[in-house]
Amino acid sequence: MSPTIFINEVHPNQESGSEWIELFLVETDLEVNLLNYTIFDSARQIYKFSNENFNDQLLVVEVSGLNNDQDSVVLKDNLGNVLDSFSYFSTQKGLSWARIGTSSEFSLMEPSRNQINPTPTPTPTLNPTASASPTPNPSLSPTTAPGQGASVAGDQPNSTDGDGFQATSPLLQISQYPHYLLDKIQLQAAASTREERLSRLVFLGQKTAPIELKNAIIGSLLLIFASTYLLYAKFQKNHS
Repeated sequence: MSPTIFINEVHPNQESGSEWIELFLVETDLEVNLLNYTIFDSARQIYKFSNENFNDQLLVVEVSGLNNDQDSVVLKDNLGNVLDSFSYFSTQKGLSWARIGTSSEFSLMEPSRNQINPTPTPTPTLNPTASASPTPNPSLSPTTAPGQGASVAGDQPNSTDGDGFQATSPLLQISQYPHYLLDKIQLQAAASTREERLSRLVFLGQKTAPIELKNAIIGSLLLIFASTYLLYAKFQKNHS
């Protein structure tokens, strides 16, 4: 049975020197020789063990061929069984991908070769400062004219019951606001229009009546004058 070995740290994008991989042995009471164990990347074998032994649960081997953008690291025993694997999708110059504790998560951090990985310091998150709720602008409350009731503030008028408790009316009382009957306004407007027309006709009648009367008198006088002239002409003819 193969011992329990983890990939503990991967250093693929070094500032100087060689790339390296650190392994971690879980069983502290075992003496493990890794003869014929192998390490692969995503495409090929990059390392084969000969006679390496663990030192205080940690073992670092130098390799070459790991990609800086993305790659995989696969550890196999001498029978080709996969013991552990890890894949990364980015790197940063001089930093290592290190396992966080005994979990399956890795984090980019300062290299800790042949040392227990430090616990990454969590990035402090700023607690959002609770902002005061904006004070709503007071809405203008309609004020009734004198004799039409008290002015109303807010969306609903308050009333007081017989025990002195203030209650909120669910509906606005229509009588508290000035209101108008549109049908009466329209009738009054129509009546006003008719009165205006009648007044205009009366005025025109008064203006045109003297002219018509004058024309009638003149016409009558012309008829009388014509009749008189005809009688006079006939009289002259009979006595000539």
